Amino acid sequence: MATINIPDGLLTDSELQQFQSGVNDAVKEKKRTGLMTMSRFMDILKSACRWIWDKISGIFADIWSGLCDIFS
Repeated sequence: MATINIPDGLLTDSELQQFQSGVNDAVKEKKRTGLMTMSRFMDILKSACRWIWDKISGIFADIWSGLCDIFS
């Protein structure tokens, strides 16, 4: 069994479950087909990028909201 070390507090419980589900799906697909297809690889990559973008845009939204509160 492989383990991934994720620092405490980096992800919420629901984010960890989503991440685990995505990894499990990829492993099941690899076992089923014996290989990782390019389309599946692209799906995983897009999903990871979408998750990262959501995190980054959320941080900037919080900063913008804070700035608007200061100057209101």
